[in-house]
Amino acid sequence: MPSSMKKRAAELERRVSERAEFVKKLLKEYRETARASSAQARLKKKRLDVERATAEYMKLQKELDLLRSELGATGK
Repeated sequence: MPSSMKKRAAELERRVSERAEFVKKLLKEYRETARASSAQARLKKKRLDVERATAEYMKLQKELDLLRSELGATGK
């Protein structure tokens, strides 16, 4: 094998190795970003669940207060 081909092969091996490391790094960053995004999505869903539950609680509390008022007015 000629010397120039060996040099070229060595250079390609080095570049392939560098690219492989770069791809690994990018994949790691991508996974971290995806986890963060899904965590944000879960957090947003939980926040919406809390808001819905709070709204339902307030509605029921208001209904109960009205019922108590009516019961108090009729009980007197």
